[in-house]
Amino acid sequence: MPSLSPHPRSLSLAVALVSLCMGIHAQVIQSTAIPANNSLSVFITDYPEDADLCVFIVDSKNKAKGNNGFWYFQDSQTYADKKIFFVEDSVQADLKINFVDQQELAGWKNKTRVFLLD
Repeated sequence: MPSLSPHPRSLSLAVALVSLCMGIHAQVIQSTAIPANNSLSVFITDYPEDADLCVFIVDSKNKAKGNNGFWYFQDSQTYADKKIFFVEDSVQADLKINFVDQQELAGWKNKTRVFLLD
């Protein structure tokens, strides 16, 4: 009787394609000390309801998938998808975030700002 399991090479290709597609919008972030041409100015709010995005910091790049508020901070600009610069005044910010301590609380509060991290 023929086997119904996938060919190992097909399975490897499928895993590689899924990984590649998921990595396109990974939120690997580099925080810069001074504003750069392509950096996004970010203000940290005191309360989640004042934020455009609630951010949960993950401990590995693999967990920072999608544009959904899961961020991994990277020191090297080579591997970062986005560069951000923290500002002290909300008026100067392109994006307002709030850091949350539970992953279930991460996500967009103001969907009109999603394009900033796409």
